[in-house]
Order: sequence, then C-alpha cells, then structure tokens
Amino acid sequence: DLFNSMQSSFMPINEPNFDGSYVLDYGDVLEIQLLGIKSFIEEVEVGGDGSINITDVGKVFVAGLSLDKADDLIEAKVEELYLGTKIFVSLINTRDMQIYILGEALNPGLYTLNGNSNVLSALSMAGGISINGSFRDIELKVLS
Repeated sequence: DLFNSMQSSFMPINEPNFDGSYVLDYGDVLEIQLLGIKSFIEEVEVGGDGSINITDVGKVFVAGLSLDKADDLIEAKVEELYLGTKIFVSLINTRDMQIYILGEALNPGLYTLNGNSNVLSALSMAGGISINGSFRDIELKVLS
C-alpha cells in the first residue's frame, strides 16, 4: 500500500543538501570560492582519477573523502599558496550511480539514481516489494 500511494516520481531533486559526511566521488561537482589575495569562484568536477583541478592551486585528490575532510584538505592546500585567503566549498551537483535491485521487488533490475537517493527511493523506482517480499529483510550491499 505504501508504494501504491506514493507520487509517481519519487526521485529526489538533484539539489544537494548534505551534511559533511557525504563521501565525494567521480562526477560530483563542487563550487570553490576564494576570498583574499586571490579571489574567484569556480565549479570543479571530481575527475576519473579522483581529483579536482583548482585554478592556480593545482590538483587536489578528494574522491573517497567526506565533504568536511575535502574542505579541510582544499583549505590547507590553498593556504600554503595564499596566506589569509578564505575558502568556501559547496557541493552543487551529485553524481549518478547505477544500482541493482534484486530479489522480491516488483521490477528487479538495473537502475540509475543520483547521489541524493536512498534505499526507499530505489525501492520506489522498482515498484516496491512483491507480495512475497518483506521489509524485515532488506539488505544493502556495496561493491567496490
């Protein structure tokens, strides 16, 4: 009944509102703002090698780091070059990820969701659980 009463599109809007524990990866987009001796704003995407390239600063490897730790790393890197410069880092767009929904879902298969998704949005995309399924035994497995 839960999935039958839901709106037809349960995908989250790709407007991130994450806390500092969000883990960055390939495809996430950050906005970097510097204020001080050097001032600019630029958008940088986490590349396939896990790095971002900040103008006049260089590559900073952020994939696998939480948003808070990446912010600290970027701040340290910038302050090495420009003493007294304030740095502001914001997550402005999240990556897409492919997931498999297996087992007792109405429509098991491969789905593409954005980084703002959760297990409930994934189950909703698959039409919910089948009559033989149960909310008591849902497993989330992360493959690396």
